[in-house]
Amino acid sequence: MAATSRHYGDIAVWINKVIDSCNHPLQEITARKLVRNFENYLERSGMEFWERQSLIRPMLFRIEEKRWDRTENRLKKKK
Repeated sequence: MAATSRHYGDIAVWINKVIDSCNHPLQEITARKLVRNFENYLERSGMEFWERQSLIRPMLFRIEEKRWDRTENRLKKKK
């Protein structure tokens, strides 16, 4: 799976698809690295801080949500 465009909106959609497909801790780590690389790309392209954060923070939040959901499900299975 790869981004087909260099427009930041298309890249953001692609990264969100990658995040949605994560189901293992190592995939979540890789997705987090992908988000950081995207943030660096946006910074180099001259995007303002608040604009970058409006794209990046929801992605990081979604990764954390997936981690907590996975952890919660694992705890439920132990009971």
